[in-house]
Amino acid sequence: MKKFSSTIQEAGFKILIIAISFFVLCSYLTYGQTISRAQVMNNAAPYATYTFTANSINVKHNVSCSGVGTINSPSWVVVGTNTSMPYCWGGFSTLNSFT
Repeated sequence: MKKFSSTIQEAGFKILIIAISFFVLCSYLTYGQTISRAQVMNNAAPYATYTFTANSINVKHNVSCSGVGTINSPSWVVVGTNTSMPYCWGGFSTLNSFT
């Protein structure tokens, strides 16, 4: 019984080592994919200067939407011309897909 118990402990130890190795490898790969501050600013500029036109049908306050929840347009979005991409309206979208 003792041999069986030590075999289980060895297997558990091996799994732990594999899991730690996997975590370290994933952390290293993710760490190596950084971008510069200048690139962040270059990526953000088109969203900050984006201009769009909202109609009254696009501006929502406390509107219930099934499956989504309550919709509230940002307070700065008004009927007419607006500048800047509203946060979360684009999410992972491109500017072209927003319009």
